[in-house]
Amino acid sequence: MAAKNATSIAPAHVPADSSTNQQQARASNMTNIKMSDTTIGLLTLPNDVFAKICSFLPPYSVSQLELSCSEARQAVEVGSIWRRQVEQLARETSCGFLCSMLALAKERECRVPAVFKSVLRVRIKINMMLKEIKTWLYNFSGAELCFIADAFGEANPECRIFTVKKWEAEVLPIVKEHGEDTDYMLAKIFEEGIKECNRKLCSLNRVNYLSLEFSVRLEANVLAVYLTKMFDESDTDEWSDGQVEIDTDDDEN
Repeated sequence: MAAKNATSIAPAHVPADSSTNQQQARASNMTNIKMSDTTIGLLTLPNDVFAKICSFLPPYSVSQLELSCSEARQAVEVGSIWRRQVEQLARETSCGFLCSMLALAKERECRVPAVFKSVLRVRIKINMMLKEIKTWLYNFSGAELCFIADAFGEANPECRIFTVKKWEAEVLPIVKEHGEDTDYMLAKIFEEGIKECNRKLCSLNRVNYLSLEFSVRLEANVLAVYLTKMFDESDTDEWSDGQVEIDTDDDEN
C-alpha cells in the first residue's frame, strides 16, 4: 500500500536540475520503504519547501523525522535543516551562545549537521538546568543553609569553602561524519556553553544576603554548576528563615 501511495503522489514533471534529481531519487528509493503517507509526501517536496516546513518544527520533531528513515535523514542533511534551526533560534532570541557558534561555523566552513544539532542540544540542556536552579533557589531557605553549614563545619573543620548544591548537564560527543574532525568544534561548544551559563547565572547572584557564589566547570562531557559558600560561623546568626530572594524573570535568550 505504501508503494502505491508513493507513486500516486509523485511530483509533476519539471525541467531537470540537481534539486529535481534529488527529489526523483528519493521517490524511486521509497518504493521499498515502509513509511507513513505524511513522511512520503514531505520527501517528495522541493528542497526549499521542505526546509520551510521544517522551520515550523521544534528540534525534537526534526530529530524524530530524521530518524524515521534514511531518506528523511538525507533530506534533513541536504536541506541544512539543523543549521537553519540554529539560525532561526538565534534570530528569535539573540542568544549569545548560538550567535557565537554560528560565527565560528561560518569561519571554519563547518557544514556537519551533527555540530549544529549538538549546539541546539547544549542550549536546551543549559536552559533546563537553569530552570532547575531557579526553582531550587526559590524554595531554599536560610535555615537549610545553616543546617548544611553546620554539618560541613563538623566534618571539615579545616576547609572554609563548601558546596551547597551541584547541577550537571551532560553533553554527548559529536559523531564524526565524512571524515570531519569535530573535536575542535566540540571544545568550542563547551567553551561557549560555559560562557552562556556564567552570563545567565549572573542574574541569579542577587541572592546575596547569603553570599552564595556560582561557578561553572567542565568535567569530562559534563557542564557542572556549583553553588558554593565561604564558611563563616558568624554568618549563621544573620541568616533568616525566609526564602532566598532571586530574580524570577525567565531569561530565555
